Amino acid sequence: MRPAGIAACLLVVLMPMLATTEWTPEEMCSTKYKDPCRKDMGKGWYHMGPNRCVKAFFHNAHLSFDDAETTCQKLPSGHLVSIKSPIELSIVQCAMYRETPGKAHYWIGLKRQMTKQSDNQFIWTDGSGPMLGFSYWANKQPDNFLWREHCVEMNYWSWGLWNDEQCYLARPYVCSIKV
Repeated sequence: MRPAGIAACLLVVLMPMLATTEWTPEEMCSTKYKDPCRKDMGKGWYHMGPNRCVKAFFHNAHLSFDDAETTCQKLPSGHLVSIKSPIELSIVQCAMYRETPGKAHYWIGLKRQMTKQSDNQFIWTDGSGPMLGFSYWANKQPDNFLWREHCVEMNYWSWGLWNDEQCYLARPYVCSIKV
């Protein structure tokens, strides 16, 4: 059998298997990324690596980006969450999903830094520096629509995608703290 014929046969056999292994938040969040943070933190906090915990805030007042960052800063070493890897993205997705299974748009800690050289540099509010390497932008984002979108929301159209948005809009938000 020719290589092209073998590849076609494998594709026919593997397609149903690939369709059944599609990711769902219910499955991922019930089997992975479910380690609760310290007991004194209260319900809804989950580990995000060895020294950070995250919590999504949906069932409270939705806030502007700056108000959400200020609210997170009231927590011990708190800020809006920074996301620097696919694993961290998945942990934040699970925190959001556990808070509400709907596809709400949450503020994360990424904000456009306006400089003379560029208006497309984003920095993390926790002071960890500019966004480098990992990002998860939705198609054709960031677009800075009408030059007014300086803050970043997550869960834009599909689970976990990022979008730049106007900072004054009220959104739920995700905080992270150092532990």
